Formats: sequence, C-alpha cells, structure tokens
Amino acid sequence: ASTAPTSAAPTTTAAPTTTAAPSTTEDPDEPFSADHPAAVLVVGDSDAGTFGPYLEVLLDDTGVIETTVDYKVSTGLSRPDYFDWPEHLRQTMSSSDPEVVVVTFGGNDAQGLAERSGEFIVGDPVANEQAWTAEYRRRVREVLDLLTADGRRVIWVGIPNDDNPEVTARLRVQDEAVRAEVEGRPGVTFVDTWARFAGVSGNWAEFARDPRDGEFKDVRSGDSFHLNETGAEILAIDIAGVVTAAVAARS
Repeated sequence: ASTAPTSAAPTTTAAPTTTAAPSTTEDPDEPFSADHPAAVLVVGDSDAGTFGPYLEVLLDDTGVIETTVDYKVSTGLSRPDYFDWPEHLRQTMSSSDPEVVVVTFGGNDAQGLAERSGEFIVGDPVANEQAWTAEYRRRVREVLDLLTADGRRVIWVGIPNDDNPEVTARLRVQDEAVRAEVEGRPGVTFVDTWARFAGVSGNWAEFARDPRDGEFKDVRSGDSFHLNETGAEILAIDIAGVVTAAVAARS
C-alpha cells in the first residue's frame, strides 16, 4: 500500500437546495443566535464518535449552533438485528427537531446484509454486488427519508479506503451505493472522505495535509482504516464548513 501524501481539497457533492417547509417548531423569520441556536445532530457508528467531539467544539464555537453527538460503536445499516438505526432515528426525530443532521456509517457495513430477525438475505458485497447495492441503497434511502422530513438538511459523511485491497473492494461497493443514493437528493450533501484521505493516485495514504498548519501528518489509526485523532480533526474541519453553510441556508 502506498503512503503517498495527498493535498487534495475536501470534496463535497451538494444536491439542489430543498424547498420543503421548515419544521413547525422553528420560526423561519428568527435568525439563529446564542438565544436561538441551530440544532445539529451527529449520528452514526464509531466514526461519528471519532470526529464528532471536535466537530462539536468547532460548531459550538460559532455561538449560534448547539450540537449533540449520538453514536453507537460497531453498528451500521447492515445488521439491524444488532442495532436498528432506522427505529432509533424514528424515536430520535420524534423527540428532537434538529435543523441539520450529520450521519455516517463506516466499515461495519461492508459485509453481508441481514434482516431484523438476524436472517442474512445478501452475502459478500463484492460477490453479490448488484443485489447488495440494491438492498443497501434501499436502507440508505430509508434513513434519508427519516432525516430529511420537515425540510431538515442532511450531511452524509462517506468512508475512507483501507490499505488491504480486499477490504477496500468491499468498502468501494458500499461507498458507491451511498453516492448513487445521495446524488440529486434535495437537501442532502455528501462529504467525500475517500478522496480526502486518498493518495495522489487515489490509492491508500497514511498522511494528509492538516489545514491548520499546512503540515503533512499521519492520519490513520493502527487498523489502517479508521482515522486517528489528527485525521478525525481534519475531517471535522471539512464537515464544519458544510454544516455552517447548511445552517446559513436554513436561516
């Protein structure tokens, strides 16, 4: 695996701005302020728990955003028998009303897909790419339908690659399924983590440029997939820019 550093700028794919009406709990004529902050919810697996805390610091420092981080380790959309994210999000959305939701599901999903009963309905994503992609897209669509209700803005944070080619092949099927479902979806923006932390040729990279000082730094954890603290903070900076733009659009 190459460790060539990358200086690529963060990539996001923005869908057309939604024209849906704002939630009834929000006064659309009142600008966000310290007394009337925009609510941002960060949800997902351990990746959300990695970048979430620093993202919360960056957003809260704006003085007009209040952030909540809700993550569950070793979860995703592949195994609702282990943790049912759609049901959890239904309950969360019924008790809270964030203006913006940041969502991510990582490497836990690059496996066979099970039903809530625990029965597997699709096997390995590479060996069963067409069936796997169709079912995973349906699950992504279900989550997006829940999160974009009432005109909420959603930011879907993608996954990075891995230094193991076989793992990366599975991750690529997952990443492309999410991109295909997000593309053209009103009110949804995709943050391209794969490109952000890939090498100059799109390969795996251990180092990336830190925008805070311009220095190239090690951004990977020991498993070569997850981001370490530095990488998570760099990703949080990228996401913060998208979130603040979404909040401004909601204003």
